[in-house]
Amino acid sequence: MTKETSTRRSPSASAVAGKIPVTEGKTAPPPRDLPDQDRRMLEIEVVWGDITSAGSDVCAVGHYIGVAPQRAELAVDWAVSGTKNERKLLLTELTKRGALRGELGEIAFFPLEKGHLAAVAGMGRPGTFSRSRLEILTRALVGCVGLLPRHDTLATVLIGSGEGNSLKVPDCVDSILRTAVEVVGSDNRLNLARLQIVELHLDRALEVLDHVKLIAANLLPDQRNGDLEVLVQEQLQTALGGQIDTRFGCSMLLAALAEIAASGDDSKASLVNLLFAALPDDEVRSNVRNELLKAREKLTETQAAERIKVLARRFLIQRGGETTSQEIPVRLGFWADQDCIRATAITNTVTVTERELRKRLGLVQAAVERLQNPEPDLQPQYSTDIYRVVVPRDLRELIQDSDKSLVVEVDAILAPVQWEMLQSDPNGTPLGLSRPVARQLRTLYSPRPAEIGSRGKLRALVVGDPGDPKRNHALPAAQEEAQTVWEVLKKSDLIDVANSQLLVGAPADGTGTGPLVIEKTRIPPADYFEVVRRLLSGDFDFVHYCGHARFDPENPSEAGWVFKGGVLTAADLDGMVRAPSLVVANACLSARLGLAPEGDEIQQIRRRGDPRLVAALADEFFHCGVADYIGTAWEVPSEPAKIFAKRFYEELLSGKPIGEAVRLARKSLYDLKDTTCTWGAYQHYGDPTRTLLGLSKQQGPTV
Repeated sequence: MTKETSTRRSPSASAVAGKIPVTEGKTAPPPRDLPDQDRRMLEIEVVWGDITSAGSDVCAVGHYIGVAPQRAELAVDWAVSGTKNERKLLLTELTKRGALRGELGEIAFFPLEKGHLAAVAGMGRPGTFSRSRLEILTRALVGCVGLLPRHDTLATVLIGSGEGNSLKVPDCVDSILRTAVEVVGSDNRLNLARLQIVELHLDRALEVLDHVKLIAANLLPDQRNGDLEVLVQEQLQTALGGQIDTRFGCSMLLAALAEIAASGDDSKASLVNLLFAALPDDEVRSNVRNELLKAREKLTETQAAERIKVLARRFLIQRGGETTSQEIPVRLGFWADQDCIRATAITNTVTVTERELRKRLGLVQAAVERLQNPEPDLQPQYSTDIYRVVVPRDLRELIQDSDKSLVVEVDAILAPVQWEMLQSDPNGTPLGLSRPVARQLRTLYSPRPAEIGSRGKLRALVVGDPGDPKRNHALPAAQEEAQTVWEVLKKSDLIDVANSQLLVGAPADGTGTGPLVIEKTRIPPADYFEVVRRLLSGDFDFVHYCGHARFDPENPSEAGWVFKGGVLTAADLDGMVRAPSLVVANACLSARLGLAPEGDEIQQIRRRGDPRLVAALADEFFHCGVADYIGTAWEVPSEPAKIFAKRFYEELLSGKPIGEAVRLARKSLYDLKDTTCTWGAYQHYGDPTRTLLGLSKQQGPTV
C-alpha cells in the first residue's frame, strides 16, 4: 500500500522547543539572550515517505564500499539517473567501476531535479559500521551540506539501521540528532535550517518519531545551544511514496477492530461479529475481544487516528521487506591481520559484523598449498579442510543456503585461497559449481573507471600462442583454442566480426608471417608490438588470451603475458584510450622469475602454477580500467581449456551474466570426471551479475 501526499515544510504551532545536549554526560551551557536576527534555528522532522520526495534541498543515503545500491540508495539512484532501467543506473554503474568508493565519511553529491542534490555518504567496508562510525559519517555529512550556499535543508534515512545492518533505531536516532546539533551549533558558518529523518514504511516512521519525541521530552525547555535553537516537530510529516507493508496494514485493521469493539456502537456490531466469525469458537472469540479491549483502554486519552497507529504497532508481529528485480549478490569479506583472519558478510537482509579467527593464517596457507591443482580423489577432503579453517561458523549458512551470486572480497594474502573449490554443500558440490562466484580485490589504489560502451556491436581481440618457439614457449593447443573461440564469436549477432581480430602464433624471423598464414588460412600472427598498439587504441570490448604468463612474486606489477617480443604488462597499456570490459586469459605460468628454457623444474611450476598469479594479473588489468578478469591458477590441458572457453562464450553471448557463464563452463569440465581438477583452476575477478549485453548499443547503453 502506498499513499501519496505532499510534505509540509513550515513549523507548526505544536513544535516542541528544546536544547539537545551537545554530548552525553555534559552540562548544557547557560542560555544567552541574543537579538532575533542573530539566532539560528534547526528544525527536526520525521517524515514518512520516499527519501527523494521529502522536500529538502539535499537527500542523503549511505553507501558501503563495493556494494551496489539497495533500498533507499537504489531509490536515490533511480532519481539521479531518471530511470529504473538497471543498465542505466549511474550510482550502480559507478559502484561497479570502483569510481564511487564509499570510504567512511566520504561525501559525493549528485544533481536531482529542481536544483536539489543527492548526497551519498561513505560507510566504509561492510561489517565495520558502528555507532561511532555513524557519528563520524554524520559530522562529515552535516558539515558538507551546511557549507552549501543555496541548500539549507537536509533529509536523511537512518543510515546503518535498515535490514542488513547492525544498529538499532534508538541508537541511530540519538547519534544523528546529537551529532548534527553539535556540529551545527559549534560552527556559525553552517546554515543548515532543517534536518529530516525519513522512513519509507509507516511503522518504522512512527518508531523513529517516538524516539525523537523521547529525546525532545528530556530537553531543557527554552534552552539554546549558543545561538542555535532546536525545534522538534511532534507530528509525523508526510511525503510522496510512503508505504504500509502488508503485515502492518493488517495490524492497522486489527487496531481499527479494537476501536470498533470499544465504541459500543450497535450499528457496527454486525461488522465486529463478521470479523470475529473466522475465529474457531466462542472462547477464542471472547479472548481476542478482551485482549483488544485491554489494549484500547490504555489509550483512552489519545485521539482516534493516532490511537489506531499506536495500537497497530503493538499488534505488529513482523515487518515485511521490499523486493526488487535487481539481483543483489551475497558478499563475503576476508583479510589477513598479522597471523589472524578477519571476515565479514552482507546480504540484502543481514550484515555480519567483523569476525576474527585467531592464529589461522599459517593453517590457511598450508591448506592452500595442498589444494593447488590437487588430485581429484583428494580434492573433496582438502576443500572441506580449508572451508572449516577459513570460514567462521556463523558465515557458513550464507554460503550454503542460497543459490544467489556470491562475491568474495579478499586482500592479496588471502587471494590464493581456492574459494571456488570450498566443499560447503552437504551434497558435496563445490561452491564454484553450485552458484556463481566472483572475487574482488582490496587494492592499494582505486581502479580506473571503465569506459562506457557505445558501439552498436561488440569488438573482440583473440590472441593465441604468441610465445617464442625457440624458447620452448610454443603452445600448438593454444592455437586451436583461439580458433575455437573465434568460431563461437563469429556466430553471434552481438559481435562486430569485421572490426574484431584473431591473431595466432608468433611472427617468424625475417618475414614476420605467422604459422597459420603459411598454412594459407591467412590469419595474422600475434606480434607483441601490434597487440599493444591495438589495445592502446581502445578498439576492443573484450580480449581472449591463451598462452604463457609470467609472474615474479618479488615484483607483482611485472606480471604479464608472454610474447615473442616481450612480456605484455599493465605498464604497456598505460594511456589506453578505452579499456576492454572483459579479459579472459587461459594462461599457464611460464616461470617464476623469467622466461627460462623448459626443464623439469619449469614443468613442475607450470603444472602447479602459483596461486598468486591470477590475482596479480587481475589487479594490474583493473588498474587499466578492465571490469572483469577471468584467469587460471594453474596450467589447464588443451582439451579442457577449449571446452571451458567454448561453453563460456556460448552462455555469455546468449545473455547470461558472467558469473553464471563461468559456473556453467566449470560444470562442463567437472562433468568430464577426468583425472584432473581443471574446473577449479578458473577464477573470476569482477562482478558476477554483469552481462555483455550491457555493452551493446543494440540492447541500450550501460548508463
